[in-house]
Amino acid sequence: MSRNFLLLLAGACGIAVSNLYYSQPLLEQIRVNLHVSAAEAGMVSTFTQAGYTLGLLFLVPLGDAWRRRKLIVGLMIIEALFLAGAALAPSLAWLQLLSLGIGISTVSAQVIVPLVAQMSEPATRGKNVGTVMSGLLLGILLARVVAGGVGGTWGWRTLFWFASAVSLLMAFVMYRTLPDIAPTMQLRFRDLIRSLWGLIKEEPRLRESALVGGLIFASFMVFWTSLSFHLEAPPFSYSTQTVGLFGLVGAAGALVAPLAGKSSDARGPRAVIGFSTALTALSFLIFWAFGFNVFCLILGVLLMDAGVQGTHISNQARILSLRPEARSRLNTVYMVAYFTGGSLGSLASSLAWNRSGWPGVCLAGLLFSSAAWLVHAAYTKKQ
Repeated sequence: MSRNFLLLLAGACGIAVSNLYYSQPLLEQIRVNLHVSAAEAGMVSTFTQAGYTLGLLFLVPLGDAWRRRKLIVGLMIIEALFLAGAALAPSLAWLQLLSLGIGISTVSAQVIVPLVAQMSEPATRGKNVGTVMSGLLLGILLARVVAGGVGGTWGWRTLFWFASAVSLLMAFVMYRTLPDIAPTMQLRFRDLIRSLWGLIKEEPRLRESALVGGLIFASFMVFWTSLSFHLEAPPFSYSTQTVGLFGLVGAAGALVAPLAGKSSDARGPRAVIGFSTALTALSFLIFWAFGFNVFCLILGVLLMDAGVQGTHISNQARILSLRPEARSRLNTVYMVAYFTGGSLGSLASSLAWNRSGWPGVCLAGLLFSSAAWLVHAAYTKKQ
């Protein structure tokens, strides 16, 4: 696999997954524009994450039975249509419903990841997956910068129009460049879905990775869901554009993804996961103790993103090596757990902010990340 092609796939993953996070820096703007509460506006993010979970469960497994190029291109086109609909949403209820559709169709990135694993040699699989995931993670974090710039200047509806156009363009690029690889097996949709439970029962490392990944991503979403409320309130009182710039800070943390992949190849994923989950918990202690100091917030974001990405890359490299013929379904199980955790984290963040403000958000993130470390430690003890 050429370096340029790998970087193109990394960019495609980043563009696809960024649509999950465009709304987060704009939640305050959406709240004011649609005349709803902060908790109701925060549910836009929750609906998007929930939709992504549904797409992971019912669409990503098709990558083992369908031609992946057709699946990826089709999902990107559908995603563009939902984004255009969100730009026209007349009410919060419509925006939430369309956000669910955006989440469902954004899973094209998770069809690309098993494709990269399939096309990679075993010795470079972790590194290549890490490179593609670095693009995906940069998409997650830079989405906030783009949203802050475009949405903060021209409004949140313009941001969704922009995202729709970019998704259509990427669908065309993927159609022209992706190899048309035949599926690894022929299974009916019902049998594909049923086989997921068999994988869960038979693969303890899959169960561990799914649980740890879900908990660590919950902590990640706890932080980012409420950050805009925290930064737009006193003593910061930042603009939407400034809030979006925090994505640049997080993007620096995403640069550890290829390093995490290399470390996982060289030292094994277990050591990387233990260190990374502990680092994430430490970041929430910093947010809790020094969350009203912007420089400490930046330090915490760097540590948190490095910890979350290190955990995620090592988990994925580990599970994608288990059964070559079932990589899409293995990725489905893991990513369903991962984004179920993200949905719970978004919900917990909205509730914690309404009830206890920033200290409550930090406590929720600390509990999720500490639980991830404890689960990892318990499985390590069983080895």
